[in-house]
Amino acid sequence: MSRRTTLVAFAFALTCLSSAAVRACLGICLATCSVRLASAQSVKALHLAFTPTENVSSPMPPLPSGVRIRPIHVVQVSDMRDGGNPADVGRWNKRPIHVQGEPSVPAFVDEISRRVLTEWGFRLDEKAPTALRIEIAEFRVDVLELIVGHVTLRAVLAASDGTVIWERSVTGDAHRFGLSHNADNYNEALSDALKGALASLVTAPEFQDAVTERSKGDGALPSVPTPAALLASLREMQGAGVSPDLLLGFVKQFEHIESFAAHDVVAWKDAGIPDVVMAEALQRSKKAP
Repeated sequence: MSRRTTLVAFAFALTCLSSAAVRACLGICLATCSVRLASAQSVKALHLAFTPTENVSSPMPPLPSGVRIRPIHVVQVSDMRDGGNPADVGRWNKRPIHVQGEPSVPAFVDEISRRVLTEWGFRLDEKAPTALRIEIAEFRVDVLELIVGHVTLRAVLAASDGTVIWERSVTGDAHRFGLSHNADNYNEALSDALKGALASLVTAPEFQDAVTERSKGDGALPSVPTPAALLASLREMQGAGVSPDLLLGFVKQFEHIESFAAHDVVAWKDAGIPDVVMAEALQRSKKAP
């Protein structure tokens, strides 16, 4: 065989070997990528965060004064969802959406429930005679034409001896447009749904009746309070760290307030009540019958 023929044969063999090697490498890469892609698409990871589309105090649930200043002991939230993976909170394109890392679903609902109730004016006290127990029945987000958040809580109000005063299931739903693969949109839907369920809880007439019934003689204000009585409630709320916006909302609950005397105005000013809150109270004082 001539030298030229030998070189041609060697080059052809090298070409064939290189093509086979390249094909093999490509096959391995494609297989690896397919496995990783399938794994990535099989589960959508979600780190829970409370990101409602509106501020917690906007809109603020209408609550009678007796409810809002009544101390309540909130028991650790428990997870009562039926079976399955407790991290599974929904579906996206028939694939599960799983909570990843901390907080877990129960820890998240517990933390946010306490925060929201406090911002709505409740005083949470472990020594309070009335205990509120919250159980998670449903907590999910589904991606269909819209991103749908759904939260159902079972709430039980009990006396210190364990006697059940009131119990009920409350639900919150939230619908929003958004990218199906965007975790921020999942969290917004779940946050709005959780906020809605809590609003349904505290505005339920039976819940308010149960709490106000047990709070008689415990600082509940009449429908037309005196400036001094209203100031006492506002100072109590200030001491608990309630924001000026919520103090203003508290005053707006009363259609009429008894007339202010000069010493009332001075007392409110000395107590550090924000001017906008005082102005609202004076305005309602002028409307008093």
